[in-house]
Amino acid sequence: MKSHGTATELALTPVDKKIAYTAGQFAFLRFESEQISSEPHPFSFASSSKSRETVRVIMKHGGDFTDTLPRLHIGDRVRLEGPYGKFTLDTRSGLKNIRIAGGIGITPFMAMADELVATPGSHTAVDLYYLVRTPDDLIGLPYFQEIADTYPSFRVVPRVSTTQ
Repeated sequence: MKSHGTATELALTPVDKKIAYTAGQFAFLRFESEQISSEPHPFSFASSSKSRETVRVIMKHGGDFTDTLPRLHIGDRVRLEGPYGKFTLDTRSGLKNIRIAGGIGITPFMAMADELVATPGSHTAVDLYYLVRTPDDLIGLPYFQEIADTYPSFRVVPRVSTTQ
């Protein structure tokens, strides 16, 4: 478990088999812990299945369920149902992808950026506009900037609407 200011990142390691999904998809997670609710909740993948053995999800604090996440322990089991959704990056048309994300809605774009890096020879052009209220809400910005520095067709434009 890793903190990102207003959010928590979980790195889940599959037990039985690698989980195949496309960046931009989501899954329902059901935690098997006495410390938090076992009710399933949907979360976008924040990593690409092409580049990582672990499955990353990032959850924003502030809800009845997400506020209980710090009670989790390493080794607690999670059941994953999915993947679902078709919100994926267009890598075939040759057209520039212009994407806009707000707040925690950035997580599927983290997976898409991860997938671009993991796809050798990809020249997919992406402009990502990342809008948040406060600087603390800029989850993963250093990661996006690192990709932009090494992947010439990827550009991230962060915008903060208020200051603290």
